[in-house]
Amino acid sequence: MSTALLAPAGRRADVRGILRPFRHPRAVFVVCVLVALVLLTAAIALSGSAAWSRTELGFDQALSRGHVPALDAVALTIGWVLSPLQGLVLVILVSLGVLWRTRDAMVFLTFALTVAGGWLSSELVKIIVHRARPDYHLLAHPLSTEVNNASFPSGHTCLATALAVGIILLLRGRRSQWIAIAVGAVGAIVVAWSRLYIGAHYPADVVGAVVYTTAVMFAFLAVWTQWLAAPVERLLLRPRSAR
Repeated sequence: MSTALLAPAGRRADVRGILRPFRHPRAVFVVCVLVALVLLTAAIALSGSAAWSRTELGFDQALSRGHVPALDAVALTIGWVLSPLQGLVLVILVSLGVLWRTRDAMVFLTFALTVAGGWLSSELVKIIVHRARPDYHLLAHPLSTEVNNASFPSGHTCLATALAVGIILLLRGRRSQWIAIAVGAVGAIVVAWSRLYIGAHYPADVVGAVVYTTAVMFAFLAVWTQWLAAPVERLLLRPRSAR
């Protein structure tokens, strides 16, 4: 399916990078699904290992011993901004910003579905893996006192990764994509650090969040751009006069 088929009349195709089909969509889909399944299997296995959790906890403990007020404020602010309710508002606002910037309903729909799917699907993984969060009583200066079995993957890191990957894909084929890659990588790393710093997650939770979210988004886009986008656009977004 050609990108030109998706581009509205009079609109440059290079603003629709996120709708550009992959050269080998089946391969992308299969590889990404396998990566997600292997990650899920490993997470389930490791979540039941007390020895592994103790090893990872050492990293959180090292960060907790080095707390300073300024970094505390940064980490807590990130935690608040990317919490579920505020995160949902953020995704909506960024998606609307994409619509305003591109004036392209299909780009808006694709971006919103890809980002929201990559982020929100992590909630199902949390239920499946059922990993307990780090015991904050074992940390020198815990900033999180959450006690539940929703540690893997880090939802905050999933959201940061989803937004970063979404914007990177939006800019496919443009020079500014490299800027988006650099900024997105730094942003995801900072968010991941903040979750470890406050003691809410283990290192595997944030690393897994980045890998899982990226894999799911690419798997979805492989199917969406190759087989679903054009029919959806014709059905839902074509002018009324053409119906």
